[in-house]
Amino acid sequence: MKFKEIYSTLDIAELELLKASLHHHGIKYRVFDEQTLYSAGTYAMGFSGARIQVPVKDETEALEILMSLFPEIAMGYHKDERQAEWLERAMARKNSLVFLKRIPLFIVMILPILLVILIIALFLLII
Repeated sequence: MKFKEIYSTLDIAELELLKASLHHHGIKYRVFDEQTLYSAGTYAMGFSGARIQVPVKDETEALEILMSLFPEIAMGYHKDERQAEWLERAMARKNSLVFLKRIPLFIVMILPILLVILIIALFLLII
């Protein structure tokens, strides 16, 4: 039986929604790189994402299901653009977390140095 790829995604919720819909309609499917997406997330997947394939004979019905789930694809708003937006949001969240991770470093390393400088300055003013 020949299979054809109908969709790839970096979004776990989209993947599960499409799998459940295909299963509900009795369409067999194969998913590649699903476990990598679950375990390592977007950073390990690059831009490929988990790929869903269906039998060639069921391709038309599967694409109709896909369009009903994600109507923006039918309107010409390609999944690559959606994935690019999703990646931008994910990177923005990651970058904000990096900033928050460095705050404790600032508190642990810089504040004691500033405290020592302040004590020395006060000591010199008293003398």
